[in-house]
Amino acid sequence: MPRLSRPAATHAERKGLALTYRLGGLTPDEARAAFEDVADLMDRGFLHITYTGMGELIVLTSLGLRAIPDDDFTPRSLSRSVDLAYERLCLAQLDWRVLAPGIRTGAERFGGLRRFPRVQTGQRDAYVVARLSSGGITSEAIHRLAQRFRSTLAATQHDLVILSPSAVRGRQAAEQHRANLRFIHCLPQTEPGQPGQRVWTGEEVGDLWEEPPLQGPAITAVQAAELKGAGVPDLTLEILQLVRQDRIERAHEALACDGVMTEGQLKRHFKLEAEDLPAVPFVQDLARPVHMRPNLEVPVRFLLASRALGQAEVPHLAHRAGAGELRHQYGVPPSACEVVRPSRGTVRRRAEEPDAIWQRADGGRVAVEFDTGSYVRRVVEEKRDSFRQHFQGLVWGVVSERRQATVASWLTQRVDLAQWWR
Repeated sequence: MPRLSRPAATHAERKGLALTYRLGGLTPDEARAAFEDVADLMDRGFLHITYTGMGELIVLTSLGLRAIPDDDFTPRSLSRSVDLAYERLCLAQLDWRVLAPGIRTGAERFGGLRRFPRVQTGQRDAYVVARLSSGGITSEAIHRLAQRFRSTLAATQHDLVILSPSAVRGRQAAEQHRANLRFIHCLPQTEPGQPGQRVWTGEEVGDLWEEPPLQGPAITAVQAAELKGAGVPDLTLEILQLVRQDRIERAHEALACDGVMTEGQLKRHFKLEAEDLPAVPFVQDLARPVHMRPNLEVPVRFLLASRALGQAEVPHLAHRAGAGELRHQYGVPPSACEVVRPSRGTVRRRAEEPDAIWQRADGGRVAVEFDTGSYVRRVVEEKRDSFRQHFQGLVWGVVSERRQATVASWLTQRVDLAQWWR
């Protein structure tokens, strides 16, 4: 059996990378203490800076994980790493001693309260649930935790403490279960005195034009004909033949429709740079665009329709970018898109809601589903049946050619390849 080939790293570097994994992420000071040259490790692709509500956090990349000589270190999502670091830094700020760490791996990780750390607080001992990602734990999740663990907490004389970066979100739900739940607003800073920021604009970071760009069309009619033969979508070709100001206006319309657009999509479909939209908020992070390929990590800048979308995690932003890529491929203008809002009991599961809805010229409605590869066959078929019952058309997009062939055989219809990150 061939030996696993690991990226080159020194013994000291591997030790620091393993520490980064165990702690979820490092503050800048912790990273400088753990590594001789943090910038070099970032240049080599072992580490990545993610911007959070706590401030800058240095996390492990998939390449950095592969460099650790320990096969027990399994891949995990970026948001999970951030939440682990948040939990650790909160406990340090509150000066609570960990009596038993949470069980994160193995079969026992599903063992009820044992998956959360048990700590000694200023009151009675407690299990801690800490979440920074997505703006903190939701009220619905708090109600579920309270109902599931009410008897165990009462029997063992423990509390369940909810640590949240928001002073408001979830507090009212926790108050309804105050016999066993405590809600604590906690937001440590990875660099003291520097409040964390996840969402930025070009105006804030200085991404502004030094010289005015060309104002005319991006391509000529002759070039458009050549690109059409190369498979460039008609909608993109139409936009690229507009003058710069009109392309900027169309980009804003697309962003308002799709909610999210990557910097790559802005260049590909509009021949514009981020500097052309200096006031538009953005999130910059690592994305794993294909569910079954954790080693494929892509640094992406997601332009956002609103700052509120900055609370969404990278997979959600990527999902929106994928649905937007499908819209361009099909030549659907923003004016033909419906606003898809979360259901309020109108469907059995959120999974039955499409990612987008398009209006056809004949008045029919088309359900759009963007699939990163996480759906098993049963879920794909359930979605298909539900969409066909309520809509007059179905567009299904995937991220890999292999997945494209598989899903097409399940759906018995066309499946589109939409690699939004390219």
